[in-house]
Amino acid sequence: MEAEVKICQNCKQSFRIEEADFKFYGKIKVPPPTWCPECRLVRRLAALNHNSLYHRQCNLCGKNIIAMYHSNVSFPVYCMPCVWSDRWNPLWYGREYNFVASFFQQFQVLQNVVPRGAMMGLYQTWINSEYNNFAQDLKNCYLLFNSDYNENCAYGSEVERSKDCFDIMMVDSCELSYFSVDIVKSYATHFSIDCEGCQNVWFSKNLTNCSNCFGCINLRNKQYYIFNKAYTKEIYLEELKNFDLGSAKVIGEMLKTASLFYLKFPHKFIHGRHNVNVSGDYIYHSKNTHDSYIATESENCRYCMWLLIKTTKECYDYSQFGENAQNVYEALVCGKGINNLKFSAFCVADVFDVDYCIDCDASHHLFACIGLRNKSYCILNKQYTKEEYEKLVPRIIEHMNSMPYVDSKGRVYRYGE
Repeated sequence: MEAEVKICQNCKQSFRIEEADFKFYGKIKVPPPTWCPECRLVRRLAALNHNSLYHRQCNLCGKNIIAMYHSNVSFPVYCMPCVWSDRWNPLWYGREYNFVASFFQQFQVLQNVVPRGAMMGLYQTWINSEYNNFAQDLKNCYLLFNSDYNENCAYGSEVERSKDCFDIMMVDSCELSYFSVDIVKSYATHFSIDCEGCQNVWFSKNLTNCSNCFGCINLRNKQYYIFNKAYTKEIYLEELKNFDLGSAKVIGEMLKTASLFYLKFPHKFIHGRHNVNVSGDYIYHSKNTHDSYIATESENCRYCMWLLIKTTKECYDYSQFGENAQNVYEALVCGKGINNLKFSAFCVADVFDVDYCIDCDASHHLFACIGLRNKSYCILNKQYTKEEYEKLVPRIIEHMNSMPYVDSKGRVYRYGE
């Protein structure tokens, strides 16, 4: 199909569906979207509590726990040992599909009764690190989110393989760094952004392989610079004594001064390297990836973000995770060997051929299921034979289109929303 301009049924603004987009939708057998890309993103992220934790009780064992779900949510919440135990079975909540009620009403009823895990991540690998989420392999860490393989770190997100770092974001393989964003393989890098291979750097931006720099921008392989001016080692160290870096007031003033200084220099149009035909920002080693942000080794993707673990191919409207993910559409926090996954959230590890699923792992051929592990051919958490499943799913999709759910604002939800 040729490119087409549509009106978003949510914000009423126009948006364009390109010819390549239609090919993708046809390939994975979904209708074109009726919401614009921005509204689709907001709708997805509304289901993601990325960095708020609550005290509450486990609804199975009764212990006081830390959870990403408040105590006032409609569904039960189990602590991680309970959710992975044999004390309950998600199939207990299975139900027949009702062709008199709309699909989304039935799916909402199921969501209100199936228990969810208090956190998401490999909690067995958290050592003295209870107050974190979407993480694995943490030791002595506090309030880290979407982060892995860290020690003695706190207050950050997208932190990987780092040690003794605080108040950081998008940090990889760093040590003893503070209040910085997008720093890689750096040591003692503070109040800085977009730095790689640096050490003893303050208030700097876009430095590579630099050391002992203060308030600098766009430098490569330099040392002993202050506001892009070269000094000898002795004079540099003497000049630093003029800045009281133990004063919060001075720190605030220096952040403002450095920000104004950055404006005097050119800025790259995109953060990224080794790309072919991409648009967005913070994209690396990718090809034919557009309108995407924070992605590594992605190919033929659009409207994606937070795909930090390689690789991702043929995906649209996909937020967070990756790791050998393919043919994914409208998904949130899913990954690790997933394929043909649509309209789903929090599904991990070899999940394929699923639609409208939540918290399902190592499963395939599921439709509108929640909390299943190592299952196949289930609808609304009810087990079917392969033959029954393959006959019923097309009927449900047809029913979703002929009897859509209409919300209080008049927005229509058919298959594909």
